[in-house]
Amino acid sequence: MFTLRGTSRTLAGLGVLLLLVDIVLRVGSTISLEMILAEGQPFDKRPEQSIESPNEKPSDDPLLPHIAFAPLKIVPDYGPTGERVATAVHLRVLGENPTDLKLSDQRDIVVNRVRVSLLDVGLAPMFAIRPDPETNPFTMVVNLNVWGPGALEDSFRIEQPPATAWVRFYPDFQAGPEGPNSRSMAPRNPVLHVRVVPDDPEVGSGEAFLPIDGAVKFGNNELKVVELRHWGLFNVSETRGARLLLLSLLAMTLGWAGGLAADRLVRGQPESAEAVES
Repeated sequence: MFTLRGTSRTLAGLGVLLLLVDIVLRVGSTISLEMILAEGQPFDKRPEQSIESPNEKPSDDPLLPHIAFAPLKIVPDYGPTGERVATAVHLRVLGENPTDLKLSDQRDIVVNRVRVSLLDVGLAPMFAIRPDPETNPFTMVVNLNVWGPGALEDSFRIEQPPATAWVRFYPDFQAGPEGPNSRSMAPRNPVLHVRVVPDDPEVGSGEAFLPIDGAVKFGNNELKVVELRHWGLFNVSETRGARLLLLSLLAMTLGWAGGLAADRLVRGQPESAEAVES
């Protein structure tokens, strides 16, 4: 009886101690990063990939989430009237044994205690820039916030020649008497309205409505739409100490259960003694 009660108190005390350690670990080692990744672009645990880039942390910081992944395909799903109702992501967890998983904006996934969530989605077109007809084109993927059909305009920089390209997106383009518009949000006939303004005013600007493989000229240069991709805004979070929490709860449960059993033995002994005397 004494051994049971002593062991129970030890287990309960150990459970409380482990719980306190777990709380300290969770407060001190919980990390959450948000990053924008285009289709095929990997997250490889570099802190500078975070949109709130904690550049003061080294790349091998032990508090970075222990997972590397790449969204292979981001697939928006559209309702009957063309509105986006959900988005699915075909995700590949990178490593020695790559694993393909399915993530959506309605269902997170957890891999090795790391939770991955999809928060938002946008357009990431690939462009080819050719300074002149005899040079090889330079390709670049840009993340644009232009999801509203024709309503939102975003821009990106062109380094050579120095210029700014302004872009609007029409997922289901149609031209009408009141100007260009989009029949729906579904990308049935995707067209980009691209306006290129060089830094040098002597270099001519260019403007055009571009389907895939369409090009706009500015000065002696050409900007071509090669491919339409999507980008996703992902949240990656990891909280250490989950196993320690389970151990602490198990120890406390066993300790309390042992204490109750010891109390019952104590109450049952006088009754047994009275029964022997009578």
